[in-house]
Parts: sequence; structure tokens; C-alpha cells
Amino acid sequence: MNANPLPPPSTETLAIVRRLIGFDTVSRNSNLGLIEWVRDYLAGLGVRSRLTYDAAGGKANLFDMRYLPGTDPAEFIERIERYAQTALVPEMHQVSGDAGIVLELLAEAPDLNTPDGDRIACLGMLLAGTSVPGRVGFATDGGHFHRAGVPTIVVGPGSIDQAHKPNEYIELAQVARCELFLTRLRDKLTAR
Repeated sequence: MNANPLPPPSTETLAIVRRLIGFDTVSRNSNLGLIEWVRDYLAGLGVRSRLTYDAAGGKANLFDMRYLPGTDPAEFIERIERYAQTALVPEMHQVSGDAGIVLELLAEAPDLNTPDGDRIACLGMLLAGTSVPGRVGFATDGGHFHRAGVPTIVVGPGSIDQAHKPNEYIELAQVARCELFLTRLRDKLTAR
């Protein structure tokens, strides 16, 4: 039991909170304020984004920006911050001078865009027994290595179509191709 209940929030406070509330999969008609603006802004630039829940399962104004390789996300973030500070914070200050919005980068997955003719890409195609380079439409840790100047490709069995969902699986034929790739790599590295 709470002996000292807080006073109910003002109508103005509730209106601002409603504009800042995180994405609710049950009610897609919620006024998402900043988050709605971010999503629309990014979509207009061809950037796929989604709103999500935080690790604790509570609603949060978290958004996941996915952009094409070679795109600098800093310009998106700067524009979002500018909107928050010029359009939303002044309205919030009418209710409380202490109110504000802080954007924080929690995680980053830099793009991995190894050129097809790069030595590591050519080695990967040789070991895979193909002359056709592959690309994937999802993030990996490979971008961090690439950004640090380490020649990088990402290989492995499986498909994103079966990953990260109930009953995910890897076909035995995919495992066999991966084993063959690794055997060829071993043979290449130990050849004299």
C-alpha cells in the first residue's frame, strides 16, 4: 500500500506522454509522437525501421534503423534529435522545465560491404565453389571487423528464412556444404 500517493498527472503531462509512448502492437492507432515521426522520416528515405520493446518487456521508445551499406546513420540521428528538441521539448517545457528528451545509441551494427573483387571475397567464393558473390539483408558482427580494417566475409549454414523463429532449423545439406567449405579452407591454409 502506498501511504503517499502521487498527485494525478495534469492533462498536459498526459498529452505529452501519449505523444512519447512506445509502439504498442495491440493498438496501432496510438499517437506515437516522436517515434511516429522517426518512422515516417526514415521510411521516406527508404530506411526500414521498427519500434520495439526493451529487454525488460516494458514499452520503450526504442527504434531499430536499418539502412543500406555506405549510408551514414549520423544524419538520421541528427535530424531526429533536431525534431525532438524543436518540436516536442518546447511543448514539454510548458508543463515542466525539467522535462526533456535524450537519445542514446544503445547498440550498433555497422554495414559489411566487402567488394566482390576483394581478396577475401574471392577466397570465399573459391572455397564455396561458386563464382557468384552472395549478400544478405540482415546485420552481423562482421561489420565491426570490416570497420576496423579486417578483411571480412560471413559464411555459415542456414537461412534467415528459418532463423530466429519457432522450430528454426539448418538442413543437413547446408551443414555438409559448410563442412566442405571448412575442409577446403583448412587445405588452403596448410598447403605448402
